[in-house]
Amino acid sequence: MSNQYKIIQWNCNGFANHFDEVKLITSKFNCLAICIQESRFKSNYHTKLKNFTCFFKNSFSGSIAHGGVCIYLNNLFDGEEITISSQYQVVAIKVKFPIKFIICSIYLPGSENISKSD
Repeated sequence: MSNQYKIIQWNCNGFANHFDEVKLITSKFNCLAICIQESRFKSNYHTKLKNFTCFFKNSFSGSIAHGGVCIYLNNLFDGEEITISSQYQVVAIKVKFPIKFIICSIYLPGSENISKSD
C-alpha cells in the first residue's frame, strides 16, 4: 500500500446501503477524504465513520431523504468548513496537508439544467 493519501469521490445513491463498501475502501487506502454525493441522510443526521469527521448538507422533503452531500475528513488532518451560498447541494472544507487547500463536494442532479454562471 502506498503512503500517499487519496481523495475518494463517489455518487453512492444512499450512503447507508454502501457503508460496508466505504469501510473496505478506508481499510484498503490511505484516505485523506471521502466526498459523497446522494448521501441520502435524513434530517440533521449523518452516519459516523471511525477515524473520520463528517461535514454534510442534507436534503429532504418531509420524511424522505434525497440527494445530499458530505465530506468525510480523516481525523489525522485539520479541516474547517467553508460557508457557501448556493442553490445547489454543496459542502466545502479547507484542509491543511501540509499546505492549505479546499475540497468541495457538490451534487448536481442530472434532471437540472445548469448554466455557465452557476
